[in-house]
Amino acid sequence: MVGLGPHPGRPPHEAPAWVQVIELRPVADRFLRLLEILGQWYEKGKVLIFVKGQGECDDLFRDLLKARRPHGRAAPH
Repeated sequence: MVGLGPHPGRPPHEAPAWVQVIELRPVADRFLRLLEILGQWYEKGKVLIFVKGQGECDDLFRDLLKARRPHGRAAPH
């Protein structure tokens, strides 16, 4: 589901301020799909990810850090 966000006071012919994409996926597919989305949006703008709680947020952050390190080493900047 994709929705375009409203921006109060902006004329209707102008592009909206944000794009919202909602995907429901099996748990096993979610992390790889998230990496795809982050790769697509890296140069385009910010990404907001919702999770159930702090523990899940911490786990996801740890997994994202691991994913950017080839063979356990920090990726070059």
